[in-house]
Amino acid sequence: MTDVDVLQKLQEAISRRGQTILDYCYCATLDHPKIRDVLACYDPDSDKAACILLLLMLYFKEPKESLMLEVDPCATAVDVNTEELPSSPCLIIQGDMMKPSGWLISIEGHVVMSPHPFFLHGVAAFFSSYYVFNLEYPGAGSSTLEFIQRCFLGINPERGLKRPRCGTQ
Repeated sequence: MTDVDVLQKLQEAISRRGQTILDYCYCATLDHPKIRDVLACYDPDSDKAACILLLLMLYFKEPKESLMLEVDPCATAVDVNTEELPSSPCLIIQGDMMKPSGWLISIEGHVVMSPHPFFLHGVAAFFSSYYVFNLEYPGAGSSTLEFIQRCFLGINPERGLKRPRCGTQ
């Protein structure tokens, strides 16, 4: 639908632009305590893509819960509390966000993709679900998703936005 290999573009963006984002967040001019907390938890064993996604959400002042939910590392689709799931697509992280052991995806409060081990594949599937199902980005996570769409994937509509207009949900 997008005529873009989402996974490949995300991999390229994380390898080419990921360090720039990390460096920007490390710089002294960006004084945000929660960003500092994420950076303090980042180490060589951490998932760089997960760290960057968290940093983007914090930078845009969007709650992590608007796009993601952390569950037990061994949780299956049956174990996920569907009452906690938003109606919009949700990336369910198994284990610690910085070192996820796997992911699931929910849409409309139902887990639709079972556990998979590679985090960036989860981000690609999660992002693609908005296009596959022709869904608007949720208001609370729209800036992060727009950034991924435009800066990482190069999907730039000539007019209009994927996210809802201000004041609409």
